[in-house]
Amino acid sequence: MPRGDQVSRQWRILQMLEAKRMGISVPDLASELETNPRTIYRDMEALEMAGFPIYCEKIENVEKWFFVEGYRSKIPIPLEMTEIMALSLACEHLEAFRGTIFSESMKSAFDKVRSMLSPEAHNFLQGLSKSFRVGFAGKKDYNKHRATVDLIQKALIERTTVAIQYASSKGEVTSRKIDPYHVWFMGGTIYIVARCHHRGEVRLFVLDRIEKAKLTADTFEIPSDFCMDAFTKGRFRVMDGDPVEIRIRFTKNLAQYVKERIWHPTQSISDESDGSIVLTMTVEGMAEVKSWVLSFGANAEVLSPKEFRDDMAKEFARAMKHYG
Repeated sequence: MPRGDQVSRQWRILQMLEAKRMGISVPDLASELETNPRTIYRDMEALEMAGFPIYCEKIENVEKWFFVEGYRSKIPIPLEMTEIMALSLACEHLEAFRGTIFSESMKSAFDKVRSMLSPEAHNFLQGLSKSFRVGFAGKKDYNKHRATVDLIQKALIERTTVAIQYASSKGEVTSRKIDPYHVWFMGGTIYIVARCHHRGEVRLFVLDRIEKAKLTADTFEIPSDFCMDAFTKGRFRVMDGDPVEIRIRFTKNLAQYVKERIWHPTQSISDESDGSIVLTMTVEGMAEVKSWVLSFGANAEVLSPKEFRDDMAKEFARAMKHYG
């Protein structure tokens, strides 16, 4: 059984224990989760060993499982001030997720942490929030996609196939069924990594292009050989394609800026005698690379491959027509 299925099932068990204040039996858990009681017993043992405050008690000849009474108020939070500071900054980063369950859960968690702090600590954090700011130029507003986010989250946990109406980048709407594997946040956009039944392969879906979504009665398992790291490896940003080794020269004006950043795991940088630098990397998704290089204007020059250099020259020639 894939590790992901075990973890998601145990997560749902914890949710059900929280919801069932009068307890819940192993047979009922097995029925709800569509598995056998032996699997649930192993899950309960694993959760106990992991330190979750759960226990079993026989009530009217039925063994039921509960959370230990008052466990919510007794959970220790041994956080250092620097860790709380980090949480504060993390909340700022989640601004891009405003309107989704991710942002609300993080804010709720941090509010609980802050409720345990002294007035002095509260004042310190208020001052901290004025000292740090995270900017998101061109961020998307996910408030209007809240229902879709919630549905996808449920599908991820329960491993349920989703029927969607999806708009392409050209505005063409198609009906598809997808098996969501992961949520991927990249470049200010939430992507759903999912197996597309129509294409028969794992693809990326832009969350805000999902116009309608509905859970189906079908379930799925993530293949044991699927690896998110392998899926994204080589991509410059999100697009895939054949890997291409590229060499780009940046002028002296931009040399320090480029050297300060990691643009791709494969990158290497060499210094030139005139103060310029040459960035070399092997990437996928050349359309995204092209847009990135164009953003530097005359401060970036593609050296190789020749096909890419020629393509960039044509792009600049087309741009020149707009400026006379």
